[in-house]
Amino acid sequence: MARYRKGNRYLSEEEYRKEHESTWIVPLFLLGAGLAGYFVSTWVSHFDLPKWLRFTAVILGGLIGGGVLGTLHKQIQILIGFSILSGIIYLIGSWIWENV
Repeated sequence: MARYRKGNRYLSEEEYRKEHESTWIVPLFLLGAGLAGYFVSTWVSHFDLPKWLRFTAVILGGLIGGGVLGTLHKQIQILIGFSILSGIIYLIGSWIWENV
């Protein structure tokens, strides 16, 4: 069983994995909730609905959007890593292309 040191604590492999995932889930949830809430708010503002219904739609839309991004945190992490790697390869390739 692997032990990981995090600050002054020693964590098991599962505890370390959960703590590492939480560093991605919370910001992605907040980002997804904010974006989805904004888009739902702009979409719902075109309709003549009661205020409580617009409020409920924005809150539910934000929770759903944040939940989707929080659930897809592993795939988003892979996508970001792939994008960074692709950018590095592109920069190296363009530098070689210009100097050859």
